[in-house]
Amino acid sequence: LERIPAIGVPTLVVAGSGDRTIPLEQSRRVFDAAGEPKLLHVVDADHNEPVLASGFLADPDVAQSFVLLTTTSQAGQGSVAS
Repeated sequence: LERIPAIGVPTLVVAGSGDRTIPLEQSRRVFDAAGEPKLLHVVDADHNEPVLASGFLADPDVAQSFVLLTTTSQAGQGSVAS
């Protein structure tokens, strides 16, 4: 976690609320540690379910939100948790 703030790119964290391999709390810690811009998208899924494996590709609204966040955040900081 200590190296995550040094990542200099927009960060998308996709997490499953029922993930038994990587608990949601761990994904939230990664999100909290990340620099801006960042987006946390939580889906109702376990670790190996297709909707989680496809990440934001399964939800065009999430993809659009991430693109808008990363392009508009160059003028300021931004983060979104969904």
